[in-house]
Amino acid sequence: MQMRNFIYAHHTGQPMQAVPRDVAQQFDQMYGQSQQLIGEAILVCEDDVLTGDINALNERMYRTEWYSLEHIQANEAIEQIKREAVALIARMREDIKGSTRLEWRDFAHIASGLSPLRRKAQQGAQPNAQDRRAG
Repeated sequence: MQMRNFIYAHHTGQPMQAVPRDVAQQFDQMYGQSQQLIGEAILVCEDDVLTGDINALNERMYRTEWYSLEHIQANEAIEQIKREAVALIARMREDIKGSTRLEWRDFAHIASGLSPLRRKAQQGAQPNAQDRRAG
């Protein structure tokens, strides 16, 4: 959204030959920040397709030559990106819900870790402190 708002704020409505240097630098900086956030999402999200789609949308926003577009063309491109972004947000929400929902296998895993038999087996497999010092 920050990149979208920046594009709207700096688009003159007419094609330009080049973007002012300070505007381009600010946009590059936003792109770098968004790439950092996408990297963090990749670390926590189990859906590789989702993070790939987020990155592709971000790349398209960054790589589009907004300054060369007429106002109407820029609006159409931004609206298409907005529709895709809203769909990605819904997918992200579902991914978050799915990753925070406990399932039966989660309870079974927790219960097996709390089992007294399992704890004894783990303790028996670990040498005690005296055995470690002797070796």
